[in-house]
Amino acid sequence: MQDRELRPCLQDPLRSLGQIITWATMNSVPIQVRGSGHMWINSLPSSGVVINTLPLASIAIDAASGTATIGAGTLVGEATDAAHAADVHLPLAACPSVTVIGPLLVGVLGRSKAFMSHQDLFYALRGAGNSFVAVTEITMRAYPKINRGIHFSRDLSFVPSEAVGEAVNALPRIPHAKMQLYMVSPAQPLLRLSS
Repeated sequence: MQDRELRPCLQDPLRSLGQIITWATMNSVPIQVRGSGHMWINSLPSSGVVINTLPLASIAIDAASGTATIGAGTLVGEATDAAHAADVHLPLAACPSVTVIGPLLVGVLGRSKAFMSHQDLFYALRGAGNSFVAVTEITMRAYPKINRGIHFSRDLSFVPSEAVGEAVNALPRIPHAKMQLYMVSPAQPLLRLSS
């Protein structure tokens, strides 16, 4: 049997996801759930099923209740834009091209009571993440926007040098990056990063 990649168009992604998982489980076929493809799929043997969650992209923010419901295929950049439009902050990873849910599962970011009250689940998710479970949607807390929406700010000072300016000018221009670089010249060059 020859390995091949199939990318079927699914009319009902949630229903199809359940059917795929059921079939793979019944036939002892390994499964790997993937979002944006940012991570390496290294736990899947040479044959198996990779489930792409990008068709499950969605976001609904309810600023009044302080919640955001985010679909498995939603990218951090999309969630950041939606949060900005709704005047809220969301606890997200920093890279705009990864899914929101992927880093939450693999890294188990943030504070969690699960560590103390459900240690088995906590360590299963932290160790296996997207190989352990197929998360289709999460609901997280949305915080009122403060500080004009600036999440991170850092000033880096350098000894006066043309090399600093050349290094900044040589940085690749990424169209959807959520970072800004400013170069000012008081007594010494200052690089301000804000996102």
